[in-house]
Amino acid sequence: MNDISGAPETSRHAPSSGVQTVPLPRGFSELTVSNGAGEIAVTVVDRPDIRVTWTRIGDRLAPATESTVAVNVEGGRIHIHPERATSGPISIEADLSGLDALIDGAARLVGMAASSVLSALESFEIQVEIPAAASGVAVRINAGSAEVRLDGLRGPVDVKTASGEIVAMRCVGGISVATASGDVRLDGINGAVQIRSASGDTIVRGAASPIRIETVSGDIDAAIVPGRDGGALRTVSGDVRLALPAERLPVGGEVTLQTVSGSARTDDGFVRTDRRAWTIDGGGPMRFVIQTVSGDVALRRTSIQDAAPGVAAPPEPRRAPEPPVTRADVRAAPASPVGPATNGNISPTPSEPTAAPTLPAPAVVQATGDIAEAPTARRRLLEAVERGDLDIEEALRLLDDSGAAG
Repeated sequence: MNDISGAPETSRHAPSSGVQTVPLPRGFSELTVSNGAGEIAVTVVDRPDIRVTWTRIGDRLAPATESTVAVNVEGGRIHIHPERATSGPISIEADLSGLDALIDGAARLVGMAASSVLSALESFEIQVEIPAAASGVAVRINAGSAEVRLDGLRGPVDVKTASGEIVAMRCVGGISVATASGDVRLDGINGAVQIRSASGDTIVRGAASPIRIETVSGDIDAAIVPGRDGGALRTVSGDVRLALPAERLPVGGEVTLQTVSGSARTDDGFVRTDRRAWTIDGGGPMRFVIQTVSGDVALRRTSIQDAAPGVAAPPEPRRAPEPPVTRADVRAAPASPVGPATNGNISPTPSEPTAAPTLPAPAVVQATGDIAEAPTARRRLLEAVERGDLDIEEALRLLDDSGAAG
């Protein structure tokens, strides 16, 4: 194994920055970048080798144990990671052991913590440039509290972080993201998408098949060209918006909308066939499931340019992060005013603006039955879902039985 370090062996104090170039190894198949805190950027550029640029931006360790960034080459694999001058490589792994329980049970938001190693590390900005000839390599990102930027990758991408914003542009080999806290934005994607998050908003633009997004607290906004495999968008506390191309899709299908507390909104590009089901382009094998416990759901058809692969949407201003939702918040929240039932008819004048002001406002589909008659039952179900005593499907079934479902 080759170890290319940024610090001279004779120096007691490690340098605060460094630039390293690495020839492409024979059979280059995997690039792993780890960072406890700071930033990671991996981009595809026009160059013959791999270039690693790093800067230490924190000062949490004593001078005698200052860290650098090392580049380890082993066969066709490269691992870039912080390394202490005195004790060698630092193991960095975001502690996401509770993420599945958070998403499945929708509880215990407070107490989700990043890796315990973070308090002992300096922060680093690590920038990796790889040649276009190697853009199909598998890329793995492991981070504690760090922002992640990826651009132009054509191989499979796997990102695991405890906290920090994740942005991937023009990545067309499929991407998987798991994060405890942080917004996720994917632009110009083409391939399978899987995102699991405890807290943070998610935005996806591109061609995604299949697409699976699950979050506990955060909005989901997807404008995509779907494939036969369809997908599922699920959040416990947040709104869900799905935009599909206005042009006829190669494969039609069905969208199922499920919300415990909120409205379902569609435009003329979808035909309602059941209480919670809408067909796309005459129906077909493609299936989408959209679920939220506390939030609104919206479907719309839009220009294919908003979802075409390789076309990045213009950047949006970053929003200040909202505090996590707690049980006390849910119990203290006042009941939302709900108008009279319309027996499933579509209201011609929605009361809320849509996410895209340039498009016609989608119509609001009210629930069958008077929701206002059963606010106590609905509130109790919301609390049960939050505690993890019920899943979304069970809560919706109980609401159906009581005639108070949305």
